[in-house]
Amino acid sequence: MMLAGGLTGSSNVMLLAQALKTDVMFDTGTGNTPHVANGSNWYYNSSFSWGFAPEGAPISRNSCDTNRAPGFGALDASTPLRLCWHTFGGRLTGGWRIGGLTFLNSGNTYTRYIFTSNNPTYAPVGPQTTYVATSVPEPVTSAALIFGVAGAMTLVRRSRRR
Repeated sequence: MMLAGGLTGSSNVMLLAQALKTDVMFDTGTGNTPHVANGSNWYYNSSFSWGFAPEGAPISRNSCDTNRAPGFGALDASTPLRLCWHTFGGRLTGGWRIGGLTFLNSGNTYTRYIFTSNNPTYAPVGPQTTYVATSVPEPVTSAALIFGVAGAMTLVRRSRRR
């Protein structure tokens, strides 16, 4: 079984992890002790939450895992490798987190995916992500950089003419 999340309508998922169904759906209750399988910390309870984090990374279920989430503490390398969905009464009721994207409970910008196979041909170990948080320079910094490079090139050309 594979749990994944991604942008709605995209042909690529942003984050996924997989293990045997018995591991992915191993009832860990409502505590913070996960079930380790295939390089991931799995947690599931039909009336609390369902998700994963990298193996060895602590979780903090409230009811979803808020550990290393924006606004809940320091971010680290495990932040983009965490997924959590709320459950209640045996049903999925919200998709709280895909990596560092949080509070996704009622929006439709992102989609939850559950894949199953009786004979998988690819079985990744541990959480896999295509989502990389990058900062885009604001226009003033970009302009300064462009003018700085252009100025440096002009100086190099002038020095070669002499």
